Amino acid sequence: MKKMQKKHRKYAFNTHIVFFFVILVIFICLAIFFLKDSEEGSIFCAIGGFALAVAPIFAIIISPVVYIFEDESLTIVYCLGFKERIAWKKIRSITKWGGWFLENGRGMPVYEIAYPHKEKYPFFVNATIARNRKTTKLVKKYYKRNIED
Repeated sequence: MKKMQKKHRKYAFNTHIVFFFVILVIFICLAIFFLKDSEEGSIFCAIGGFALAVAPIFAIIISPVVYIFEDESLTIVYCLGFKERIAWKKIRSITKWGGWFLENGRGMPVYEIAYPHKEKYPFFVNATIARNRKTTKLVKKYYKRNIED
């Protein structure tokens, strides 16, 4: 009888989604506040608040949710159900990008993964991983080469 080798899987959550949820709650609360105080000018502010809430909703919908680190590959699972599986040996480079306080570029802190794409994916499937303590630890553990700054 063959022995089945146990796969070592580590999961990491995209913590940037929490930021988008906070922004969403703030916009909705502001819109409700203006709606309750419904004078003639406030109704337009309420509509504007609800319109601004669309941006974080869109960001949540197209964001990765979970990263699955395995010995042979990395899988990025998106909110809409798309999965991007990247073999560690096919990765050309991993680069740090962005920062919370404009330390290294603009935008949120992420790791950008460069690898050859064979399949066509939607525009939001772009091989980026949210950079936080857990993902940094896991990338360093599984990716055997240096991470570029």
